[in-house]
Amino acid sequence: MSEQEKPVCPKCNVVDHVVLVNTIQKAGTAVGGVTGAVTGYVGAESGATVGGVIGSVIPVVGTGVGIIAGGVTGAVLGFFTGAAVGNGVGKHIDTYIIGEYRCNKCGNEFEV
Repeated sequence: MSEQEKPVCPKCNVVDHVVLVNTIQKAGTAVGGVTGAVTGYVGAESGATVGGVIGSVIPVVGTGVGIIAGGVTGAVLGFFTGAAVGNGVGKHIDTYIIGEYRCNKCGNEFEV
């Protein structure tokens, strides 16, 4: 079954109210986001060091701001990248491996 095709509910025979149960997609987004944030922050330590050096043009305050900006930027970019990858992997697993759907009209959950 392709991603665009929706199955028919075996209980009430409707298509319009059938949705994919996306448990793994949600988990993948969360795990990918956290992992990406940690990886991004660790990877940004070198960026934070460079930011500190550049910020040292303005004594004390500039160094601290440069270090914080480098670390936070790396963590945020890593979070969004990791979340996007985790979301895609989770959606693929939900759609093609688990294949569990729910009918929002009658509440029936079924696998395809």
